Amino acid sequence: YFVPEDGDSELHPNVFLAPQSSRPGGTPLLGQVKEAFPLPGTYHFRFKSPLFPGADRDNSSMAVWMDCVDDSQPVASWKNSIIAKVTRVGVDDDDEDDDDDDDFEGHFADTTAHSDPGATSAPVDPNFGLFDEPVAAS
Repeated sequence: YFVPEDGDSELHPNVFLAPQSSRPGGTPLLGQVKEAFPLPGTYHFRFKSPLFPGADRDNSSMAVWMDCVDDSQPVASWKNSIIAKVTRVGVDDDDEDDDDDDDFEGHFADTTAHSDPGATSAPVDPNFGLFDEPVAAS
């Protein structure tokens, strides 16, 4: 498998042990692949497949990426291998209790109330924003 968003490429894929198919001589189901997938999170899977069934035995065959969305669907194979292009859809939150966010209210003070009234701000560069002004008509 490879995750293009992580800088992976098909030329240097990652590998994990795919589960055995529940059907003799077939490929595993998408649900089985998802369950065995080693990275945490939610992913969308595309599998490399021949354009025409069985054509991957020919050296000049054309490959396509087939989206697989049904967990009960067998995944496609290419030249007797399963090659997946995987897109991260979401990251799992290990913390099951999302109500903890309320515990942080009030822990962050309003910093504007504590500013020093006698302090001066840093000098502003006169060229800052120079090109943001409209050109005056001559």
